[in-house]
Amino acid sequence: MKRQFTFSKKPYVYIWLLLTMLIFAACSSPTLEPGVESSTELSTGDSQTQQSYPALEQPVEERTQSGYPGPNTPPIHPTPLPTLVPPPICDIKPPAEIAMSYAEENADFPVFSEPKIVATNNVGFSIAEWLPDSQRLLVSEGDGAFGTISTLDVTTGEMVEYARRRDVSGFPIWLDDIQGIMFVDATTEGWELQFSDGKELITLANELASVSITKDPASE
Repeated sequence: MKRQFTFSKKPYVYIWLLLTMLIFAACSSPTLEPGVESSTELSTGDSQTQQSYPALEQPVEERTQSGYPGPNTPPIHPTPLPTLVPPPICDIKPPAEIAMSYAEENADFPVFSEPKIVATNNVGFSIAEWLPDSQRLLVSEGDGAFGTISTLDVTTGEMVEYARRRDVSGFPIWLDDIQGIMFVDATTEGWELQFSDGKELITLANELASVSITKDPASE
């Protein structure tokens, strides 16, 4: 009796419990209306997507078969290929005929005569240069210890001696203005620069450091 009397004195407790149960029931109940609306929106979007494609102008079968000729189309005849002409037969000439025809077509080509002996010796020749008169050569003869310097006429074979020397390792040079030669010779005092016109031998310098001498091309 004491417990019932306590609850009757506080009726707001029952009201608070009732409100709590109602709120809990409202939160836990499922909401179906938004789901229905979303499915409706999806169906509406699908219909809009399907309606965005344009309608076909003609059936697929007609478009596929339109490139083929119909039954009443006249036949297509292939274009005939041109007649191939065989290439001409090559006229192969023997080497002798080729050489003769080349010589006839190039008349300006120089033709050399058969070689002939102009001069001989037992120690050999060393050609220094071809002289400006286009007829003589400046040559050296020797065996490595002693030798001579001469001019050789290639037409007549005449040789004119200009000087004798002990060392033949260096080449002489020709001085056309004075018709003489210049060369380096070995002496007891060393290498000397000498000049000769075929008559007189003149020493120009001594104690040279080398046997090599050159001529300025502008002096010719």
